[in-house]
Amino acid sequence: MIDSDWIIIIEARLNSQRLPRKVLYNFNGIKSLELMIFRLSKLIPSNNIVIATTESPIDDELISFTKSINVHSFRGSENNVFDRVLKAANKYNVGKIISLTADCPLIDYRIIQEMCFKFDNLEIDYMCNFDPPTFPDGMEVQLFTLESINRAERIGKSDDELEHMGLVFRNNKEIFKTFNFMADKTKFWPRLGLTLDEPSDAILLQEILDYFSPSFSFSCEEIILLLKSSPNLVMLNSKVERRYT
Repeated sequence: MIDSDWIIIIEARLNSQRLPRKVLYNFNGIKSLELMIFRLSKLIPSNNIVIATTESPIDDELISFTKSINVHSFRGSENNVFDRVLKAANKYNVGKIISLTADCPLIDYRIIQEMCFKFDNLEIDYMCNFDPPTFPDGMEVQLFTLESINRAERIGKSDDELEHMGLVFRNNKEIFKTFNFMADKTKFWPRLGLTLDEPSDAILLQEILDYFSPSFSFSCEEIILLLKSSPNLVMLNSKVERRYT
């Protein structure tokens, strides 16, 4: 577990294009977002997790689902993701924020824990682990303080900076103290796709879950060891075009 001065904000919506309703995709009885929250509960109590979704009526179902699993939710702008996360962070008023996206159901809480410990020992405003990417796609984490996101709110932003949470920090390194957390050799595989973006991703993720069943707490290293020994599994979603940051 990490200290109570951290909160997790997960960006989620049902109006995804390539795989509609992917955050509620059903993996043999457990929904994708539910799986993600279960894995994160090893790191932080569920009352320190917030699902930041949109004001669109399509996301009413997502709000109902978060209530059913006793997780906080916040509704904000659909396109201005920065503003949605900013307002969610200020509503819950916790000093340090872990920002995640809901298309990463296999996110490894151990990576987040290492990053939080590193963050706490550095005097920085923002940390991520994909600038440049070294971890598999699907292990992306961003950390920042409530003070730093409120400072970032006062900076003029491009459309990309409004759409992609954290980009304003990475584009203004002369203003913000930033740090990129690098993978060690056991977790280094930046071209591996472990996100849930397309139907072929769901097939691979189901194979991984079936292999480790009934456990849901396997690590990033264990996934990599499995896939290095089973190249046929890697081919399942190898043709998906990734949006590398």
